[in-house]
Amino acid sequence: MELYITPASIGYLNQLILCLMIGCYLLVLQSHRRQPINRILGYYFFVITGLLFTFFFESALAPSQRIYPLFLQTPLISLGLILIFQFAYRFPHLAETRRREARLVLLLSGLYALWEWGYALYRAITLVGHQQFIYRPGWNNYLLLLLILLLPMAFLRQLLVLTPQREPGWAGVVAMIIHPPNMIVRATRNNMIIACFLIVTDVSYILRHHYIISDTLSNIVISVGGLFVLFFFALNYLNAQPETTSFMIKLAGITCTTMLAILGCVGWVIAPPNAVNNPVMLPNQQTLRFSPKIDSGYEIVAQPVTDIELLGTKIFLSESPAHECSHPLNFSFPFYGKRYDHVFVCNDGTVSMGQAVAYRNYQYYYGGGTPVIMALLTNLDADAGQGGVFVYQDPERMVITWYDLPNYHEPEQVFTFQAILYKDGCFDLTYHAVPPLLTYYPNNNPGASAWVIGALPGSEGRRTPQPINVATLPISIGPEGAIHDYLLDYRSQLHHLLIPLVWLILATSIFIVGIFPWFFQRTLVHPLNTLLAGVRRMMGGDYSTNLPVRYEDEIGFLTSAFNQLSADQGRLIQTLESQVAERTTKLDVINVQLQAEMSENQKAQAQILQHQRMLATLAERERLGRDLHDSLGQMFAVINMQVQTAQVLLQRNETTAANHALEKVGVAARQAHADVRGFILGLRGTPTRSFWMALQQSIENIRSYGITVQMEEDEPWDAHWLSPINEINLLRIIQEALSNVRQHAYATLVRIRFERHHDRLKLHIHDNGIGLTLPPSSDSTQHFGLKTMQERANELRGVLYICSDAHHGTEISLEIPINTYANASHVS
Repeated sequence: MELYITPASIGYLNQLILCLMIGCYLLVLQSHRRQPINRILGYYFFVITGLLFTFFFESALAPSQRIYPLFLQTPLISLGLILIFQFAYRFPHLAETRRREARLVLLLSGLYALWEWGYALYRAITLVGHQQFIYRPGWNNYLLLLLILLLPMAFLRQLLVLTPQREPGWAGVVAMIIHPPNMIVRATRNNMIIACFLIVTDVSYILRHHYIISDTLSNIVISVGGLFVLFFFALNYLNAQPETTSFMIKLAGITCTTMLAILGCVGWVIAPPNAVNNPVMLPNQQTLRFSPKIDSGYEIVAQPVTDIELLGTKIFLSESPAHECSHPLNFSFPFYGKRYDHVFVCNDGTVSMGQAVAYRNYQYYYGGGTPVIMALLTNLDADAGQGGVFVYQDPERMVITWYDLPNYHEPEQVFTFQAILYKDGCFDLTYHAVPPLLTYYPNNNPGASAWVIGALPGSEGRRTPQPINVATLPISIGPEGAIHDYLLDYRSQLHHLLIPLVWLILATSIFIVGIFPWFFQRTLVHPLNTLLAGVRRMMGGDYSTNLPVRYEDEIGFLTSAFNQLSADQGRLIQTLESQVAERTTKLDVINVQLQAEMSENQKAQAQILQHQRMLATLAERERLGRDLHDSLGQMFAVINMQVQTAQVLLQRNETTAANHALEKVGVAARQAHADVRGFILGLRGTPTRSFWMALQQSIENIRSYGITVQMEEDEPWDAHWLSPINEINLLRIIQEALSNVRQHAYATLVRIRFERHHDRLKLHIHDNGIGLTLPPSSDSTQHFGLKTMQERANELRGVLYICSDAHHGTEISLEIPINTYANASHVS
């Protein structure tokens, strides 16, 4: 078993080195602080280390030997899924609400692991026992993708457990992801993001499986991107732990990861130009004759080239596994000393004896022990173009022609060649039209370009076939068979180009892990620890610390600054008492000055208080004047009008109506007497009736003068909207407006409407009278009532509008705030 280094194998080697270092470091942490989550994560990294071993050998082994590592890949991935799912539910701890869900996920991932291990064992037995290589079913890739898609969801659900959402719905989830409230939540968020890369990796594998992206691109994504994912996943976990991971460990990890990534990319940079500068030359316009020898070997010589004749009939071959090779063709042909009665023609440029060989089986020792002639082993697309595979047969020979067939992976490469089998055991391989120069790409599918020319005897000769070069003829080959492996030639050349890079990677890793920490300890960590010890001594009260400056660098500058700061702090503490005494003397002087200023301020405040009392007295007089106008003025107006009415009625000898008017005079006089008594006793602020009852009484009084009053309201009046004093102010504004309508407007209709808009109350009073004879802004004594209305509106913190138009009446609008919270509390 020989290794052939490729850029992808270097990438997997880098990941393997990093993963092994992380796993060992986690074991060290587990020995110091035993936690189940440390053990789970340590096992996970060791499983990933084993998986990376299989990836490395798959990409570094020869194409015919790389089958064995494939069997262990998906089983190891299934074990890794079990561990990472349990880590997701247990970081930082397993919540009681997620315990059942964690067990269910463990059961599902365990069943998947059993399936993968069982199927891998079945594939291995089939390969060893029957020389048949079985691909994993396609749906298995999608099942793995489904399980990997659940991993970010597991981290997200753990995130929701750790942080109750501040906002409902997806907005709260997004806000929590963008702005995590603490370190543990941030680490869980980061784990969820890192887990998404596993989805990208698996999707790239599926796309490569369907030939949507190249093997090279898929390997770059996995080998380079996976390196940083492993490091940041471990670093994210260590940063979230209560124990401190030293800065030296973090810096060594960052340096190692960066160096491995850079050196890994070097392989991908230098490999393609090397392939372009060293193209592969196939035999063209040439015939190779294989003549049997007595010892079951063959002599290979060059023959004159003749034009290929398109003979025979076209046989149906396709990319479907069931139609890769033809049905058995009857032709007796001796091959390596054994005669076969049937041959099989395959669309990949081969002819096998005894049984058909599927293309995938060529990756297991060039056909897994089946006798085969490889005219030109490559993955041809038999479904494309106008060409195809043609077979002509007569008693002496069989002619198989692969005519004008493109390569499946690189359709620009078109091939035409022919194999002629003779009854005596000789066979010719003729190459008429093949690409003169071929370029290989690292880690591409083996059949992505021309692969092998040769002949193998099958299971009786399971020894390693003899390597030959068909450009140097004649050649004699033995019974073990012979091949010219063009892909292996390229891999050998690439190996010699990249092997120094592998040694450089190993040397760099050893230096970073072994020598770099020692160097870093002496030049950076030790000076920092010295500075840290000095800071701790100063915090303990020792200000005489004077640290040595080892190097004139940034740390040396910090050390010098610390020494100066410590000295200044010590001097400051020593002179503190004298400074406090001096400051106390100054404060005493300032205190005397403040007391003198306070005495003057007290005198000024006494004068201000006296002025405020005088202003309050004037304000109370003004308020009393408004109340007398609103109450007694209206009552005397009623008495005056009723007396005038009674006089007119007596002159008409209408004594009954006159008596009724005089009764109203008495009622008004008694009400005026009660109001005066209320003013005297100071009881006016306490209403004896509700606002709505008093308003209805005022409306009835207006109606008694023959004026129609229409009342409209959006909703019933609520006593909690206004305080009692504000209800009185609102009632007085309405009464003053009605009184003006009765005395001055000569109106026959008044409309009163209440409208409530949330916490605002709007009042509209409109009459059909003659309107105001003076503008509302006039200072005339006739508008004293309008002035008091405006003042009461100001006390209500409202806005009063008066709109008047001659012959169209007057409209008074008032908008005031109301207390809706008290109303809501009352209702509830």
